[in-house]
Amino acid sequence: MGKIYFGLVLTLLVSLLVILAGALLSRRPMTRVTGVDRELLQDLVIEIETLILAWEKEREEGLESLAFQISRPLPEEVEEQLTGFAGVRGAFLYRDGRPGKKWILLGALDSRTPAEVVVEDRKTPLIRERAVVIPKGMFEGVTFGQSGQIDNDEGTFHGWWFSPLQGSVVLFLVENEVMEDVMLAAVRESGREAFSRVQLAGEVMVGSYQGVDVLGEGHAERQAAMETGRGDISVRAWDRRVSGSEFHWDTMFGAMGLAVVIAGMGLVLFFSQRRTWHESESRVSFVNRVSHELGTPLTNMTLNLELASRSLRSKPELAGQRLEKVREEVSRLGRMVTNVLTHSKKGREGIQSRRVTCDPDLVISGVIEQFRPALERREIEVEWKPVGAGEMLVDADSLSQVVWNLISNVEKYASSGKWLGVSVEIDGEDLKVRVCDRGEGIAKGKRGRVFNPFERLQDTASEGVSGTGLGLSISRDLAAAMGGELDLVEDPEMTIFELTIPMKKR
Repeated sequence: MGKIYFGLVLTLLVSLLVILAGALLSRRPMTRVTGVDRELLQDLVIEIETLILAWEKEREEGLESLAFQISRPLPEEVEEQLTGFAGVRGAFLYRDGRPGKKWILLGALDSRTPAEVVVEDRKTPLIRERAVVIPKGMFEGVTFGQSGQIDNDEGTFHGWWFSPLQGSVVLFLVENEVMEDVMLAAVRESGREAFSRVQLAGEVMVGSYQGVDVLGEGHAERQAAMETGRGDISVRAWDRRVSGSEFHWDTMFGAMGLAVVIAGMGLVLFFSQRRTWHESESRVSFVNRVSHELGTPLTNMTLNLELASRSLRSKPELAGQRLEKVREEVSRLGRMVTNVLTHSKKGREGIQSRRVTCDPDLVISGVIEQFRPALERREIEVEWKPVGAGEMLVDADSLSQVVWNLISNVEKYASSGKWLGVSVEIDGEDLKVRVCDRGEGIAKGKRGRVFNPFERLQDTASEGVSGTGLGLSISRDLAAAMGGELDLVEDPEMTIFELTIPMKKR
C-alpha cells in the first residue's frame, strides 16, 4: 500500500514542479510610477495654515477676554484662568506706561523657569538673552484694542500684549516651546481627516511646520519627489510606485494544462491500484478470519469425538456428555457458516427476506433450547417472557438467526453476569424482541463499533472463543431486510439489544 501512495505523491510533486516552473518562466517584473498632484499639495498647505491661524485666533481671543478681566479694579482667580492657556507663565498689568500688578506661575509641569519681564532703563535683567525687555515708553501711547509681541533674544519666551482699556496694557509671558507643542497637537487632530483622505487615495505626503513633521507619513528611505509651501509651512510628497509582476498567460496556461494531465493520470492510476489492493486485502482477510474461526469448532469436535470413542464402553455417561458437546459445536458451526454465507450474499445480491406464517414465540424458544445445555454449563439463568400473540407473517429464518447471534454473544462474552433475559412484546404495529444480560457490558468507546464486521465486543474476553465477528453486523443487516432495525439500548444496569420488525398478522 505504501508504494501506491508513494507513486501518487511523486506524481503530484511532479505536477507541482511543472506549475512552479511555468510561474517562474512567465513572470515579468514591472514598476508603475504616478506623479504627484501639485494642486493637492497646495490645498494641504492652505489646510495646515488655516488650522494654525484658527488656533492662534481662538487663543488670542481667549487672552483678550482674560485681559479685560485683569484690567478691572478687583480681578478674580487670574492664576486659575492662566493655567488654561498652554505655555502662559505669567501676566503683567501696566497703567499709563507704569508697571502695576503681576501674576507669575511657578512650578509649571515640564516648563522652564519663567523669564524676566523688565522695562528698558528701569531694571537690568539677570540674563539678558532670556529676558523679555519692553522698550522705554512703549506703552505710553498705546490706544484701546492695540496688540503686539515682544520676543526675547534666545527665542524661548515672548510677551504678547493687548490694551483692553484706554491707558491699560496687559502683557502675557508665553513659553514658546510649550505653546507650539499644544498648537501642533491641535493641528494634528484637526487635520488628520484631510491627510487620511490623501493616504486612502494612494498619495504619500507629509505636512511640516518649522521643520517639524505634523501630519501624514512619508518614505524614510526615499527622497521626496516634490515639495511646496509658504514660509514655515510646507508639504512634501512622493511619487506613487506600484511594483508587481506581469505574466505571459500562454506559458502559464500551458504549464497548468500539462500539470493537470500528469496529476489526472496519477490519480486514475492511484485509485485503480488502491481499489485492487483493498479488494485483494479484503479477500485475504476474510478467508484468513473464516479459516481461523471455523478451525476452532472443528478442533473441539475432533477432540470430543476422540474422547467419546475412548469412554464409550467404560464410561457411557461421559461419552454421552462428549457427544452432546459435539452436537453443540455442530450447531455453532452451522450458524457460523450461515453468517458467512449471509455476509457473502450481502456483497453479491443483497439479503432477501422471506416471510412465512409462524409463531415468533416458538421460533425464539427453539433457539433458547438449542443453547440451554451450554447456558446451564456456564450457570447462566434464563428468563424467557413470550408475548403469546399467536401466528403472524415473519421471516422465521432471519428472526432465528438474529436471536441466535445475540444469545451466542451472551454465552461467549457475558457469562459473568449469570443471567440472560429474552422477551417479546407488541408495540403498536411492531414486534419487539429484547435480549439482555448483566455481564461486564460494552465499553463506551466501542458502543458505536459493535455492528461493524469482524468487531469483537470484548477483546479480553474473546481469547479462546470461536466466532467470526460477523454476528452483530449480519443481525443488523437481517433486521433491515425485514423492514426493521437492531439497536443497542442505553441502560446503566445491563446490556440490551432490541430487535424491532413490522408485525403482519396472518
